[in-house]
Amino acid sequence: MLEISKQAENFMAQNPLDDNGKKLQAALLLYPYILNGDISHGYAAKLLGTNRLSLISLYESIGIPYIQISKEELAEEVALFDKLKEIE
Repeated sequence: MLEISKQAENFMAQNPLDDNGKKLQAALLLYPYILNGDISHGYAAKLLGTNRLSLISLYESIGIPYIQISKEELAEEVALFDKLKEIE
């Protein structure tokens, strides 16, 4: 079960939003669980009553990329890809 802190709950109660704002707020509350791997984008989308691609687009619209990878990790992936190409 996901838990929302009392502080976040109080903030939301004191700052009512329109429907789009509420969806964004809920998506942002779910994001740490996605980032930690506790839930998937698909499950979060289901909780929000939308689909995975719409949720990913929502995150991207506010600057949160779907793929989170460091420059070092990307360099490792490219190097591995290059080695695999040589094998073929």
